[in-house]
Amino acid sequence: MTGLNLYHRLIRYGVLESTNGFAAESLQSSNPANGTVILADYQTKGKGQAENVWIGEKGRNLAFTIIYYPNGLDAGRQFNLSMALSAGIYDFLHAELAGIKIKWPNDIYATNKKIAGILIENGVQGNRLVSSLLGVGLNVNQELFPDFEVEPTSMKLEKKLEYDREQVLRGVLGSIGKWLDILHLGNTTLIKEKYEKCLYLYKRWAEFSTGGSTFTAMINGVNEYGQLVLVKKDSSTAFFNFKEIRFLQ
Repeated sequence: MTGLNLYHRLIRYGVLESTNGFAAESLQSSNPANGTVILADYQTKGKGQAENVWIGEKGRNLAFTIIYYPNGLDAGRQFNLSMALSAGIYDFLHAELAGIKIKWPNDIYATNKKIAGILIENGVQGNRLVSSLLGVGLNVNQELFPDFEVEPTSMKLEKKLEYDREQVLRGVLGSIGKWLDILHLGNTTLIKEKYEKCLYLYKRWAEFSTGGSTFTAMINGVNEYGQLVLVKKDSSTAFFNFKEIRFLQ
């Protein structure tokens, strides 16, 4: 399976509680083709990472979930899937806007503000991934964000331009499809190199906090399990899982 054309496997809905939730139901009730994309014009209960809620203005953004079969990817290496998806969104936005970065683990930032988020939910059998729901929320034309947990932005706010959402959809799905093909071919080294190169605060001294204490460190990349690798001022190395560390800038 190479040359995955996600746009041609698109199924559109007006309103859904959650595209990830609907995709999960589809997996239980039918056998969706690999690369099936569930798109909702509006989500009433959109989900983000760690029980966060993703709320967007109707008809202004993109919210979709890709049903993907990871070809037996080792469950312990599932962060490769997150890196590939992040790289796909990054490439599309980087061609359009300035200041695009991936904020570990998988938020996409523009000029230090969140422009897109990812939620991946995996199905596992034994030590292998058998299915993945790749949820993406991308702020396209929304200008006011009263309910977001972090300072947000949108393509329109960044470029001062109203975007054609259909063109954005076609473009971002094409870019994601390219990086899923790279993953399918097993080129995880290229994926990791791309991901790390695009990381927010990569190889820069910055302030972080964990367990109530604050420290200065430099992001040195991620390990094979997706942990953030930090080098401290005393040259020691520390590893952090999601939600174990907070960025202070």
